Amino acid sequence: MLMCVSAAITSSACERAAPTSSVVARVNSKNAQLDRATAIAQARLDEFIAVLQDHELEKHGFTILTHFTTPDGESVDIWVGAEAFADDQFTGIVDDKPEEVTTIKLGDTVTIARGDVFDWMYLDHDTLVGGWTVRVQIDFAEPGQRDLMMERLNLTESDLVLPPVPEPILPQGAPDE
Repeated sequence: MLMCVSAAITSSACERAAPTSSVVARVNSKNAQLDRATAIAQARLDEFIAVLQDHELEKHGFTILTHFTTPDGESVDIWVGAEAFADDQFTGIVDDKPEEVTTIKLGDTVTIARGDVFDWMYLDHDTLVGGWTVRVQIDFAEPGQRDLMMERLNLTESDLVLPPVPEPILPQGAPDE
């Protein structure tokens, strides 16, 4: 199966309008770098939730990546504009055009469980924060597309290096394993 991420998040997409153009890179979903990117996103999801709930004006374009199922049972990754988080669920607007998924359409309001988030991102002063799978996608893009994505997302080469996967934080008083 191929994972396809619309990696060139345009400023219009971040403002909840349909993207005017997108650059797509295809990466085999069995890729170890994508697994690592997903692990980082899930381990750092509390950071995203805190910033989403903070409502700072310079931080915008809050988006989460989740899976939806096609009629034939395939899994498709779709970006959802995160609007709110409560009761362990995100409420958001479908930001991608879900061609293969018939249960949702661009602009639909959906609810996504916290455990179903595989990546997240937002812009802080127009600099990408998060977007771990997007960073992997950029590495696999054709040179012209790669440059375009990096420019649109205000990234440098060093931004494409994934950080270590954070260790899980044990609750106080929990035994170490």
